[in-house]
Amino acid sequence: MKSVLRFVFLAGVCCAAGWLRGEVVVESPRDYAVVQRDGNGFGTVELRGRVSGTEAVEAKFFREGESEPVVESRVVPEADGFGTTVRLPAGGWYRLEVKAKDGARVEVAHVGVGEVFVVAGQSNSANHGEERQRSESGRVASCDEGGRWRVADDPQPGASGGGGSFLPGFGDAMVRRFGVPVGLVACGIGATSVREWLPEGDVFPNPPTIEGRVRKREDGQWESKGEAFRSFTGRVKVLGLRGCRAVLWHQGESDANQADASRTLPGDLYRAMMGRLIGETRREIGWEVPWFVAQVSYHVPGDEVSAEIRAAQAALWRDGVALEGPDSDAIKGLMRENGGKGVHFSGPGLREHAARWVEKVGVWLEREVEVMPGGLVLDLDARRGVTVVDGGRVVKWRNQVVGSAGQDFVSRDEGRGEAGSGRPTLMKDEMGRAILDFRQQELVCMDEDAFDGLVRGGGCTWVALLRVHEQREGLKDVNSFFGNLRNEGMYEGVWGCFDDDNTVWWGPRNGLSFGRFDGNNPKVAGPKFEVGRYHVVAGRLGSGTGMVRAELFVDGGMAVAGVELPVNAAANPSRMAIGQERDAVQHPGHESFDGQIGRFLIFGRPLGDAELQGVMEGLMKGVKPVVKERHGFWPDAAKDGAMRRAAEMAGAIPGVLRGGRAR
Repeated sequence: MKSVLRFVFLAGVCCAAGWLRGEVVVESPRDYAVVQRDGNGFGTVELRGRVSGTEAVEAKFFREGESEPVVESRVVPEADGFGTTVRLPAGGWYRLEVKAKDGARVEVAHVGVGEVFVVAGQSNSANHGEERQRSESGRVASCDEGGRWRVADDPQPGASGGGGSFLPGFGDAMVRRFGVPVGLVACGIGATSVREWLPEGDVFPNPPTIEGRVRKREDGQWESKGEAFRSFTGRVKVLGLRGCRAVLWHQGESDANQADASRTLPGDLYRAMMGRLIGETRREIGWEVPWFVAQVSYHVPGDEVSAEIRAAQAALWRDGVALEGPDSDAIKGLMRENGGKGVHFSGPGLREHAARWVEKVGVWLEREVEVMPGGLVLDLDARRGVTVVDGGRVVKWRNQVVGSAGQDFVSRDEGRGEAGSGRPTLMKDEMGRAILDFRQQELVCMDEDAFDGLVRGGGCTWVALLRVHEQREGLKDVNSFFGNLRNEGMYEGVWGCFDDDNTVWWGPRNGLSFGRFDGNNPKVAGPKFEVGRYHVVAGRLGSGTGMVRAELFVDGGMAVAGVELPVNAAANPSRMAIGQERDAVQHPGHESFDGQIGRFLIFGRPLGDAELQGVMEGLMKGVKPVVKERHGFWPDAAKDGAMRRAAEMAGAIPGVLRGGRAR
C-alpha cells in the first residue's frame, strides 16, 4: 500500500450537500527521497500525484530557509492525476509545495539531489553489527523495498538483521565531503554465498552452507532460485536509469573456509560467479553501474583470511570488472563483536568500516567525476557532443546540460564567401586531449533568447579552458572567443576577447549607451597569454538590478581585475556564439580569435569564491603542471589548506562518469 502525503482543503462554503472539499495527493517524490545527480549538477525529480476539483497544479521547490522557489512547474491534470519531471539543482533538503487552483495544497518537507549508493552482500553489509548507528548530519536517507524513504538510522530498511551497519557513518562522511544529501539502498542478506545471488537457473557443482535460496537438480548439480537477484535488481531498477552512483559489495565470508569443505567455493569459481553477477546485473538494469568489491573473508580469530577468496576479489579489480573496495579483513581485535571474538563489527568497528569505504569511494568519486556547482546552463566539452564532417571539421557542438535552453552550437555559411570556411577543427593536443581549434571561425546557438538572463540581473559566471595562437589582423584588439552581443542598437550581452598581443579581457555590455569602452561597456583586462600554453579563464558578473561587479579570473580563484557597472533589466542580447560574437553574420571571422578551446561553461548565477576555485581547478586537471611551472597555480591555496577544504565543502557537485564501466 502506497504511503502518500495528503492535505484536505475545506472550501469554507457550506451547502445542502455538505462541505466542499479539494484534495491533493503527492505520490512522488516521497519525503526524504534522494535523486542521483547527473554530470550537469542536476537531478530529474519525478512529480506525480492525484488531484480533484481543480484545473491545474503548481509545484514549487524551495531551499531550506528560503522563501523564493528554486524551481517552479505548472501541471495540467489528466483524469484526476498529474505527472511531470522537474530538473532540480543538486542540493537539499528542498521543500516541495504543491498547490491546486482551488487552494488545496500539500508539502513534502525533504527532497534531495545528491549521491545514491546501493549496498549488497552478506551480514556485514546489512544490520548485523553490535551497535546501531545514527546519521548525525540528518542528510542521509534510506529507501525500503516499497520505495519509502526515511532518515538512515539503523537498522537499515530492506536489509537483514536488526542491529548496526556502516551505512550511517559512510553517508555522513560523504555528505561532509561532497556537500549534498546521500541516499542508501540496503539489500544485504546475512550468511549468503555469492551462489545465492546469481540469476535463477545458474548452475554450480556444490551448494552453499545454507540451501534455502538454491535447489538441487536432477543431474546432481545445484542452481540458484534467483530470489536475491530479482530483489536486488528490482530495487536498483526502481531508482531509474543511472539512478545510483555505484553498488558497494561486501561478501565472501560464506564462501570461504567452511566447516564442510565441500561448501567452500574455490577462488576461480568465486571470480567467475562474481563476474557473472555483475554482468547480469548490468544487463538486467540496462546500464553499466560501477561496482565496488571489498576484500572480505574473515570469520573469527584464527580463521581470519582466505587467500583464494581475496585473490578472486582482487582479480575483479585487476580485470576492470569492478573497483577496489576496502580490505575489511584487516579490521580485527576489538573492532569485532563480543570483545573481538565474533565475525560482525562492534560499534568502533562499524565506524572504522565506514571510514574505509569512504576512503575508497570518496577518492574515486573525486577523481572520476567532475566537480560542478549547481546553476550550470552551458557545458561545451571537446570530449563529447561534437559532430564532425570530413577532416574533423565541426558542424555542431552540443550543450551537455540536458534540458537547458540553447542545446546546439552550429556552423553557419551566412556571410562567408566560401561554404564551410567557418568550421573549427576537432583535434587532439600533444597529450592526446580533445580540443577544438579555431582559426577565425565560429559556432552559433540559434536560440535567440537562451542566454538573455545572464545580463538582466541574475548574474552569471563563465569559465573557459583554452590556449591561444598568434592573432591575425582584424578589428584592432577584438579577437573574440565567445559572445552574444546584439547586432544593432546599443549592443547588450557578454563577450570574451584577446587584444592583438593576446592580452585577455572580457566585458558585459548593458545597452544603455554605445561605445568601447565606457561605464556601460567596460573592458575587464588581465595578463598577456603566451602562445600554446593552457589557461583557465573565468568571468563573474554579480546579481542584482543596481550596480554590480564584473571580475576576471586567470588560473586561480582570485580576481585579477574588476569593475562596476549598472544592470539593464530590459537588455535583449542576441544569439550566443563560440569563436565570434554578433551572431557570426557581421563580417564573420573579422573579430574572431585564433586559438583552441577544450571546455566552455556558463553558470546562470555568480558562483561563490570557493565554488569558482573548485571549477577552475577541475578544468585544469591534466594540464596543471604546464601552468604551475609558469604561474604557480593555487599559490594561496597551497599556503592555506583551509581554502582548499572550503572549496571541497562548498556544495561541489560530482558529475559525469568518464565511461560507464568501472575501471
